[in-house]
Amino acid sequence: EITLYHWGFAGWSPYIMIAICCGLASYAFDLPLTVRSCFYPIFGEYIWGWIGDAIDGWSVVMTVAGVCTSLGLGVIQITTGLQRLEWVDPTKTELTGVYVAIIWIVTAFATISVVTGLKMGIKFLSVLGFSLGCLILFLCFVMEKSYYLMNLLVQTTGFYMQWSIFQVPFWTDSFGSLNPGEGRSVDGNSSETWWIGAWTVFYMAWWVAWACFVGLFIARISKNRTIRSVVFGVFLAPTAYAIIWFSFMGGIGLRQARQALELEKLGTDFFQDAAHYQSDSSEFCYDVPQEDVYVDGVEDPIFVNTLPGITPVCKFDTTSSPAAWFNVMYSYSYPGTGPDGNFGGFGQFLSGLSIFTLAIYFITSSDSGSLVVDTLASNGAEEHHWLQRVFWAFTEGGVATGLLVAGGSDALGA
Repeated sequence: EITLYHWGFAGWSPYIMIAICCGLASYAFDLPLTVRSCFYPIFGEYIWGWIGDAIDGWSVVMTVAGVCTSLGLGVIQITTGLQRLEWVDPTKTELTGVYVAIIWIVTAFATISVVTGLKMGIKFLSVLGFSLGCLILFLCFVMEKSYYLMNLLVQTTGFYMQWSIFQVPFWTDSFGSLNPGEGRSVDGNSSETWWIGAWTVFYMAWWVAWACFVGLFIARISKNRTIRSVVFGVFLAPTAYAIIWFSFMGGIGLRQARQALELEKLGTDFFQDAAHYQSDSSEFCYDVPQEDVYVDGVEDPIFVNTLPGITPVCKFDTTSSPAAWFNVMYSYSYPGTGPDGNFGGFGQFLSGLSIFTLAIYFITSSDSGSLVVDTLASNGAEEHHWLQRVFWAFTEGGVATGLLVAGGSDALGA
């Protein structure tokens, strides 16, 4: 419920609002394609003075902050994948240099893309990134317990329609935010006092920070489209895709985590060792028996494997959340298969593809963000000198670098 609330209508509504306002102001009333134009009905001619400058200036700050947050967090995810592939030393803990290097590699490609323009580099990378994401989704779907995922999709859609449209948006976790001595629950089941701010408030702030960037970008590529088609393409279709993505990929992660807990319990109950099935790769992962398991004194098998080839499965490691994605990718190992029984599985391929796709997504976010910031800084002009785009692309890379060096993921979240 909470995840889909973050990525559903509530998340996309700031985008659609800015897109329609800017699009109408520019294409229907011949005003510059900037955020200040949205305020013309309120401030009138004053938007051409310091008030409009302040609006567009703040929009630039929000856009750079939003893009840098995504770029920085994406770099952490990419680095985790590189360590899993052993392209970066897995034992290395001081990773600032790796983060900085990846940021500037992404920035370099984003700069090339934004210089080539909207219809070449930006469009090509956007289509490529989305296509690769769909490929990963499809591959994981067909290798997993597919009918379970379809059931989860239907169930999740119903939960979203019932809870996440009306009830969850008004949920403030008021009792969970009480401190001890203020009336906090005595049964210990309350959420952490910081939770609502660290999750929902953070996500909504992140979406709003991207609103000017994505809204203006949508407005720019939506010329001559009807409001109806824009609402469908920016509001309904992305929400539907988010439900599919989180139902499938989130459902896979949850199923595997539950199976890991099941194996831990089987080890405790029948072998007096919770680590009986524990994988050598991680204390959070468990090797799934590839055949049914029988024990003395029990007629029926204590474990029936209906998904051969998917092993190991991992519990969620709260100390390293970026690793969760790659744990799932490496679970499709299919041991004992191949011509000589030594097939290494799909883990390396899927992880490498995921890293490449992540890089494409962040490159296209940075290049389109640079294009929008350049438009805002040029008072809505669509044609600018290419050096301006380079400047903004490098500015985003520099800010992301500064945040990561100064405070890591904590600074990005702040």
